[in-house]
Amino acid sequence: MNKILAASLLGTAMILSGTKANAAIIGDVEGTLSLKKTVPNTVFIPEGQDQVLVSVGASSTLTTMFETDAEDIVNGIKAIFFSFNDEDISDKNESVNIPGAGLQTEIITYQFSQEFLLSPGTYNIVASGVFFGDGKIVNPIKSTSFTVAAATEEAPEPLTLLGSATALGLGALLKREHSKRQGKTKA
Repeated sequence: MNKILAASLLGTAMILSGTKANAAIIGDVEGTLSLKKTVPNTVFIPEGQDQVLVSVGASSTLTTMFETDAEDIVNGIKAIFFSFNDEDISDKNESVNIPGAGLQTEIITYQFSQEFLLSPGTYNIVASGVFFGDGKIVNPIKSTSFTVAAATEEAPEPLTLLGSATALGLGALLKREHSKRQGKTKA
């Protein structure tokens, strides 16, 4: 996650959380983050090329649960950040205004899709979720990866080679035997 963006986001959340009346989050904030990529596990580069254009995409959902203690509003912020191979590529953040007391659930969903020209290697997609409110923070992180590989010619299996050599050898031997029999019958 971009450090400047994260600092800005947390600074905004601190200002927002300072504007609440008498509400507070009781206990810890629990958060779960899901991540689903839209690119296959292996992408093959076409023969004769050394790179391939790949549409990289993912979707993520941050779900947070916590309890508030008053009817006033708790202010905060929730966000999802995506990075691809350690480069920040996309983010979404929303302010949170939670009215009422009791068990609260906040959900934010975000997805991205972008094309990249990639060489052979392993590439990582990382999603980072952030919820900050009333001085409490939760920051679950998930990652997934895929591989870009050069196309290879299929090599025959060793047993296939052995079988072919055996068949050719047997064929030559049988032909020789057949020729010998033909020569005896003519004489």
